[in-house]
Amino acid sequence: MVDELIPVQKSLQIGEETLTVTPIRVRELTAFTKAIEPLVYELRADEVDYMGMIVNSTENILSAVCIALRKERDWVEALEVDQLVTIIAAIIEVNSDFFINRILPSITSGMQGLENLGAKPAGQKSISNSARQG
Repeated sequence: MVDELIPVQKSLQIGEETLTVTPIRVRELTAFTKAIEPLVYELRADEVDYMGMIVNSTENILSAVCIALRKERDWVEALEVDQLVTIIAAIIEVNSDFFINRILPSITSGMQGLENLGAKPAGQKSISNSARQG
């Protein structure tokens, strides 16, 4: 119960700077969600492939990190790859509740909606060959 009242945060030493990773704020939700949307399925994996995400979705990763750290793009682009991986892991850890309870259900729901586009509405029957002939 106390964990729910005290915001989770994590401090990281990146080069000469100490960063504090905190939960995403309301004003950042839309931009952060758009940035990570293409990465959601990779984040669901039992073991997150950070390098794969960085290589395959560089723009999304950089945008998400800028938003989550509240840092300028130039600062994030100047990071070493191992520093970026450490930061991404911390962002996921600190915002795990956000990922699990907000992002994954909305993406899953959206995917189910797409799958249902091909399905017939409840109660609608297809016309059989015998009905067409008779």
